Amino acid sequence: MKAFIGFHDESQKAITQGHSWAKVRESTSSIQSGLRSMKFELPSEGDEKVSKKVCYLSDPFRADTDV
Repeated sequence: MKAFIGFHDESQKAITQGHSWAKVRESTSSIQSGLRSMKFELPSEGDEKVSKKVCYLSDPFRADTDV
């Protein structure tokens, strides 16, 4: 859930900085795909593995929206 909230917050920041939603969507398509695929993650895989995926998805977003 943190990843979804983080994506929303960062998207809102980018839009308030003057970026269009189309540009944000285009720049973050791989992150959006990763967020959608997270619903298939199994809690039995352990917190460490799932946490790594969350960090992987949230860190690039900040770099992508600095366009």
